[in-house]
Amino acid sequence: MTKALPFFLICWLSWISLYGQTPPISFRHLTVADGLHDGHIQMIGQDKWGYMWFGSLGALNRYDGQKIRTYAYRSGNNHSPLSGIVYSMVTDGSGRLFFGFDSGLAELNYAKNNFNRIETFNGLTIYRMIAMGKDIFMMTDKGLIKYTPLSNKTVRYGEKDSLLAAPLTEAVLKDNRLYIGSDQGIIVFDCGTEKAWKLPLSIKTASIGNLSIGSLGFDEQNRLWLTTLSMPKVVRLTADFQDLEVYDAPLLTLDPALSREYFVLKDKKNGIWISTKHIGLLQYLPETNGFKQYVLDEQKTWTPSCNVHLSIFCDKEGTIWLGGNEGINYFHPERNLFETILPFGKDFGIRSRRWARSVVEDKDKNLWFGAVDGVSKYDIKTKTYREWRNELNKPPVIAYNSIRQVISDNQDNIWVVTSKGLNRYDTQTSKMLFFDKQLPKLSYMRLFKDRNNQFWFSTIDGDGYYQFDPQTLTLKSISEHPYLKRFVGLEGWSFLHDSKGRYWLGFSEKGLGMYDPNTQKTYHWKSNGVNSIAGNLVMSIKEDLNGHIWIATSHGVTEINVETNLFKTYNTDNGLCSNSASCLAVDALNRIWIGTTRGLMLLDSSRQSFTHFGLQDGLPTLAFTEHESYTTSSGDIIMPTQKGYIRFNPLNYTTEKRKLNCYISHFSAANVEKQLVEDDGGAHIAIKLQPHENSISLNLVALNYFNPSQTWFAYKLDGFDTEWHITQDPKVVYTNLSGGNYTFRYKASLNVNDWQVEEKTIDVHVDVVFYKSFWFWALWFALFGGLVYAYWRNRNEQRERLADLQRKAQLLEKEKSVMQYEGLKQQLNPHFLFNSLTSLSSLIQIDSKIANDFLESLSKTYRYILKSSESETVQLSDEIKFAENFVKLQKTRFEEGLIVNITVSEMALQQKIVPVTLQNLIENAMKHNIIDSETPLVIDIFTENTVQRTPTGEGGQTLIVRNNLQKKNFVATSNKRGLVNFVNLYRYLTNTPVEIIENDTHFIVKIPLL
Repeated sequence: MTKALPFFLICWLSWISLYGQTPPISFRHLTVADGLHDGHIQMIGQDKWGYMWFGSLGALNRYDGQKIRTYAYRSGNNHSPLSGIVYSMVTDGSGRLFFGFDSGLAELNYAKNNFNRIETFNGLTIYRMIAMGKDIFMMTDKGLIKYTPLSNKTVRYGEKDSLLAAPLTEAVLKDNRLYIGSDQGIIVFDCGTEKAWKLPLSIKTASIGNLSIGSLGFDEQNRLWLTTLSMPKVVRLTADFQDLEVYDAPLLTLDPALSREYFVLKDKKNGIWISTKHIGLLQYLPETNGFKQYVLDEQKTWTPSCNVHLSIFCDKEGTIWLGGNEGINYFHPERNLFETILPFGKDFGIRSRRWARSVVEDKDKNLWFGAVDGVSKYDIKTKTYREWRNELNKPPVIAYNSIRQVISDNQDNIWVVTSKGLNRYDTQTSKMLFFDKQLPKLSYMRLFKDRNNQFWFSTIDGDGYYQFDPQTLTLKSISEHPYLKRFVGLEGWSFLHDSKGRYWLGFSEKGLGMYDPNTQKTYHWKSNGVNSIAGNLVMSIKEDLNGHIWIATSHGVTEINVETNLFKTYNTDNGLCSNSASCLAVDALNRIWIGTTRGLMLLDSSRQSFTHFGLQDGLPTLAFTEHESYTTSSGDIIMPTQKGYIRFNPLNYTTEKRKLNCYISHFSAANVEKQLVEDDGGAHIAIKLQPHENSISLNLVALNYFNPSQTWFAYKLDGFDTEWHITQDPKVVYTNLSGGNYTFRYKASLNVNDWQVEEKTIDVHVDVVFYKSFWFWALWFALFGGLVYAYWRNRNEQRERLADLQRKAQLLEKEKSVMQYEGLKQQLNPHFLFNSLTSLSSLIQIDSKIANDFLESLSKTYRYILKSSESETVQLSDEIKFAENFVKLQKTRFEEGLIVNITVSEMALQQKIVPVTLQNLIENAMKHNIIDSETPLVIDIFTENTVQRTPTGEGGQTLIVRNNLQKKNFVATSNKRGLVNFVNLYRYLTNTPVEIIENDTHFIVKIPLL
């Protein structure tokens, strides 16, 4: 029965008084601009994968959190959806998806991504479908029908029971029973016995016995909620159906025709929600036994987009979706981090009335707002505003309407800073005081309170910063400070007095200043790219729990570790969504909250990962103003934006660990879109591609409806990729895949640094091109094997004959070179002997002792030549001794005109060399160069290490013979073949060549030791 007027007043007042006391709800919106076919949403559902489906007037719409895909009726196409309105949707026990239209039933064919029409139901209007095991129960305009998809069998209960033959529009399943709303009350249908009866009512509940029922729903106490089509009421029956309560006060309307449809919904936490077609959404509040109303406010973007709701649905995660005449509204009752508070209680359609700048909390926890259009006090208890704003042709109530800062002092007075003066609201007298005569006229920017409760002004003219005494109303310029005077004249903006007593001054386009009273030093930083701040316009300065200083600038955010003098900049290159950062806040978990021109950013305590919050997260706008944040006594953070203030408790946000349903929604091969086929268990069957389909793209989907901007994907194609790809782009592209088998691995996370999440895989097979296949090449090898073998035999025999001839030619060439070298030695020996005998004859006449020594050296020389004549190589040590004897003989002839320096390492002495090499090279140098005591011929013989050994392991060191160049004009005995034969001989002894180098000053021969 209907309650009387007193109950109406009590219920209504309790409803109004509690408005704003429950957690704020921010509605997200989907419209035609987001991809909906049209805005009239009659049906909402969710399939087995988690995709959201919206039935609009002209099409079905599937939403994955980022994109909307439409399926519309096509005339002549039997695999398109049916024409008409979609009223219902259901997924049966095997995962098959069905849609009920006002013209029949259609099933989505997942494999082909089209629709199969069930002819049995042609012409039926299917209002509601409920799955129970393998069966689907349908509420239709022809009564109750059971459909079993696996057997394609249908049972029409109306043919046997007239109670179930009338049009049925709504039902709810509980304890294996259907509670069905009809034009004649509530019908109960037992799904096991397939018997139906009208709900038995008591005398108290008899009044609803023949009412036309619109919607039904049970709450956690088994109470049945229902709405009627007969009158604008919500009724709640007790669990035993013996008593009821009628809620009509909030739903009264002047036009009963608008009150005919309400929809009851129970959310995941057993909360009751009622959507209406005329007064928006209603939330039942158990603590008051009343309702809270959510309606459209065009000036508040976080409110519903309309008041006409045609459908309501709660998904698997508890998100509530509303379908209306202007698209979709959706929200989660418990995921509403941000509350928006406007600076004024009226006229917020005017832009200047929404533009927020500063906020402060008084001792009674009331909020004082400073905005572009004045200052206001928001009474937290009464939810009312008091406003100070100058109006045209009226006495001024504040110095200027453009408020720059509000701040409270120790007496709880509120100081109001404007760009044209200062006011103070005196809490004792409740008056707004002016100080235009006591204070100089300056362009005041902000007023700060340091840790000593001293006030500091920042101004954009004058001296920039002033210390302010609120008692005497006097300003003291920093020009009077022995250290801060360094910053006089720089336009003041932001200020901080940190925990170590240091003063930080942020300037407008002039960088950052700091004064440390402990060391009596000042510092001034400007943006220069090297261990400096990000930008020169410093908008906010904060200190974190580690004592690090954070600077928000117009070109990024900088973290300063004062102890180590290290600067770290955060900008768009390493995760910040916008370089223009304004307000900063540090929460109790040492996380940094950053207001930017493109949304709110959260930097975690490890300083490794950013989280972005935007319009989809409940912000009224992405644009934060260039003013400071404020932290209330309860720990809430308040930040100013261009559309009011956002207030939130940072501790209510934790990095989400919830599982993201990640899928491959579809893929394309050779630019043709294809669907993934499932096996009987619902898993995807491998992707099999033809050789020409070796360029593919896959579209990943992570069903994240609330914060899709925070979704990250990781994927890797085993057999192609060596590392994981981590990205926010859901499209994956691979081109020119070779034929073979691959495994595509993929997963999704809400935290780019946390990949301990479920990983999925799918096999990918690309057929090999026929001319690359094994059978193709096996066939060709079989056909041409004999020919190739015969050709190989013939070529091998020719190669062996040619190699034999080459070996013989090499031996002949070597013998030729040896003979030529021996001939050279024989040619040189008579010449050397003639010169030696001539010298000996002269010495015998001059000094017989010297002649005797000379003869002994000559004897050793020829003994060495005779001894080594039959050897291919000799030790370098023997060759050196021979060379020393040879040089000794020559010096009796040339004396100081010949200088020979021999410097050879001990290791080299054990290696080998062709005999008489040094004699020939020394003789060659003497033959071609002038020898004179004034211009002596200097011959250096030394060794050096090679860079690496030869491929055969030979050598390792090189003997170098170098002489200075002072060439003779004519050499009578030169045949110009000596060195050539010498080089040819070495070619057969080692792979390392002899090097002959002649430059402007020296002639050098490099001989590889053997």
